Amino acid sequence: MLTKKFISSLAVAAFSTAVLVPSATAAPIQPTQGDAIYTGSGLCTLGFNDHEAGVSYTAAHCGHDGARIALYDRKTDRPTTESIGTLHLSPGYDHSFSNDFAWIEWDRGVSMGENIYSGDAKADITSIKRGVKTCFHGETSHMGTNDVTCGKFHRAARGGGGFSATVGSPQSGDSGGPIWVEEQDGTKKFAGVLSAGPAFGNAGFASINGIKINGKDWLWAAPIVEGKRVSQSEASDLVFGAAGINEAGLYDRLLSSDKSSERDSSSKSESSSDMTPGEIAAIVVPIVLALLSLASSIKF
Repeated sequence: MLTKKFISSLAVAAFSTAVLVPSATAAPIQPTQGDAIYTGSGLCTLGFNDHEAGVSYTAAHCGHDGARIALYDRKTDRPTTESIGTLHLSPGYDHSFSNDFAWIEWDRGVSMGENIYSGDAKADITSIKRGVKTCFHGETSHMGTNDVTCGKFHRAARGGGGFSATVGSPQSGDSGGPIWVEEQDGTKKFAGVLSAGPAFGNAGFASINGIKINGKDWLWAAPIVEGKRVSQSEASDLVFGAAGINEAGLYDRLLSSDKSSERDSSSKSESSSDMTPGEIAAIVVPIVLALLSLASSIKF
């Protein structure tokens, strides 16, 4: 279980900076998926334009309820508009792992742009299969480009309040950015907005008999549909699973490594594996305590 000390150590992924907002708008305004936005307290990324509902989405932790929103140019480090929208936090946001999404109500005259990364279709995260290709775009990781980072979907929380994926570690300022899934036929569906990732790019590790096993890159995200509260224990299990350093992940990786050792060694007999599956399981089961090394490496 994650401790209060752990929760207090979470680093905010919204990139704080002092900003002077311009007094006038020089051109027609069209917020587009993946744009950098300024919330009055930091920088985040615009996640999704819901043209039917007439609002856009980002992460709830990016600002306070009622915060005013401006578009921002990360390359010039200046806003490109005056305040043009208002942030509304999800009622179910618990300032931790649950329902970390917010919608932006744009001022009159603002016309939402395209969802250039995910397309307009939305995925039901509870039906996404483990291992499906999952991608994100953030205006720090991919500043000023249309680049994306992809990996695999891990699992959604039971009540739908969040999900984890094994995807390259996001950075501060990527928060709120779009996350989408892509089927083998190229079909894309928007899954949610980026909520958290490893602090300082440290995905965590587990230690087994003095052997260090590094965690895989991972992220935590929020669908834009209100879900049930995600407990700290469930969130930690989903994060550890995405990083590959929960019990099941360690077992799979150790067993795979052990089989590779058998194939690569010409000096061993047919039954000369260092550890049998049973012996590996006996080691992995009590490894939960070693997973605490990941607890200080999560940021929001």
